Amino acid sequence: MPAEPQYVIDARTRVARLYQNGKTPTQSEEDVARAGYVAAKIDSEIRKIVQRSAKGARLDDNHVAHLCGLLLGCAGVPGEAVNRIEALVRAEVLEAQQGGQS
Repeated sequence: MPAEPQYVIDARTRVARLYQNGKTPTQSEEDVARAGYVAAKIDSEIRKIVQRSAKGARLDDNHVAHLCGLLLGCAGVPGEAVNRIEALVRAEVLEAQQGGQS
């Protein structure tokens, strides 16, 4: 199994250090550190999947909008806002992939 990227190790270490020497972090400190770790893991996994599975195929506007919507939902963004943002993402990705500029 390949080693994890350094940025994932660093993020996990930041979480562990919160508890070093019997310390008890505040909920806010823990939330920030864990969110950083989650973001690093998601980043790492997306890169691995694209590298191993895509084999040159690129995501289209609908794929990108869906993944953006998923992340927005995980961030607590309300459904109506997610729908609006997904529509914007679809349009921008489509235009950019067709060689246009916004």
